[in-house]
Amino acid sequence: MAEFLDDQETRLCDNCKKEIPVFNFTIHEIHCQRNIGMCPICKEPFPKSDMETHMAAEHCQVTCKCNKKLEKRLLKKHEVLKTELEAGRGGSSL
Repeated sequence: MAEFLDDQETRLCDNCKKEIPVFNFTIHEIHCQRNIGMCPICKEPFPKSDMETHMAAEHCQVTCKCNKKLEKRLLKKHEVLKTELEAGRGGSSL
């Protein structure tokens, strides 16, 4: 079955930026334009009904213990890098 799908001609959906089999493209496009939106910040497709939750959960501003403000989705990586720097193991910029 996977080989069958690999051989299918596809088109890029302008809305969700995914390759869709041509035989299914029209119905996908109708559904996608009605129900899927692109996050203006991370450029990931999400159901329009979930966009407000996504924005609040991923892109809200939080303050680290070091008083740096950053997006919530970046906080964990920031804290790991900060810990590595404090431990003298190196790390990249925060």
